[in-house]
Amino acid sequence: MKGTVASYVATKKFGFINGEDNQSYFFHVSALKQKADEERLIVGAHLDFDPTPTAKGLSAKQITVHRTYLKKKLVPFFTTKSESPKTGTVEVKKFMRTAFMKDLNGLKKKFNDLAYEAGCNAILNLEIESTTFSEGNYNYTVHACQGDFAIVTEQSMCRTEVESQESIFEIEQVIDNFEDLFDSIFERENKIREDQFKDEGNLGCLYIIIIALIIFIFATIVN
Repeated sequence: MKGTVASYVATKKFGFINGEDNQSYFFHVSALKQKADEERLIVGAHLDFDPTPTAKGLSAKQITVHRTYLKKKLVPFFTTKSESPKTGTVEVKKFMRTAFMKDLNGLKKKFNDLAYEAGCNAILNLEIESTTFSEGNYNYTVHACQGDFAIVTEQSMCRTEVESQESIFEIEQVIDNFEDLFDSIFERENKIREDQFKDEGNLGCLYIIIIALIIFIFATIVN
């Protein structure tokens, strides 16, 4: 019987096939005639199989997966606190961090905007860094975002080998563009961040000098 792959869970080594009779068939990777066909088990892949009734329902045996062509495409933009995506392949990633801001919501938006500017479609390992700055006797909390800007792709079926090769070329262009843009964006944000700490240090020194001067003047008056 002919059918198509409806689902396949690689970690569990099983999935389901939609048969041409509109029935759903369970299958395990051990039912493949050729072990190498496992890499072709993606949703929509065409195959031949022997429908086999079992005590638990319909199963597929003696499976042969037809040759298919795969293309790469970018996944929709997403952010995650995890170091890796739930699905998809990380083509490239680079560590990024922002300057500090008081507005946490504005900071998150800024981080996403930087990711778009860099031409990536994912932020992995997202973390919020918090610290305290001071102005005289006034202390306030500021925040910064850090994480990995990444290009994440997934595979899907296509009709021809030409389409498959074109998709690879397009992703390579996206990666090259990301590589070209990233360093300047990182350096720009890092410079702002360094200046913030420098200004904070200067304010602290100035505050200490003013306090010391007040103490000196008071001591002189008393004497």
